[in-house]
Amino acid sequence: MEYTIAFTFTADNENDTLNAQLNLSGDNLISLLHNQSIQIQSPYPPEPSAPLVSLEVKPQSISMLAGQNQSGNPQSVKLVVPIKPGGSALTGNFPFSGVQVRLRYQFIGYSSSGNIAVGDFSIPFPS
Repeated sequence: MEYTIAFTFTADNENDTLNAQLNLSGDNLISLLHNQSIQIQSPYPPEPSAPLVSLEVKPQSISMLAGQNQSGNPQSVKLVVPIKPGGSALTGNFPFSGVQVRLRYQFIGYSSSGNIAVGDFSIPFPS
């Protein structure tokens, strides 16, 4: 079974440039097989998502860097990815990347959602 998870990264300061990384641990994997899609969305339509200079999605990590923030609004990006669970919980680490970033998760099709704080995390997969 796979889950689809939306991760929303938002810079806390309206002048900061969004810079974030998320690392998964254990046997949890971002499923990149069979041409599965990764979606980049605006978390707050009709507002656009932050313009990305780079986005790297690997089986156990996501890293992104937005273009310089000139909008005067906090930059935000929603990334929707398929996850192949490697146990009963999604585990990993959300490191501090030099800019305060809030990270929110939402399991698509389930009511399970919440925030991920900087540091190690463990989120039970919904049933």
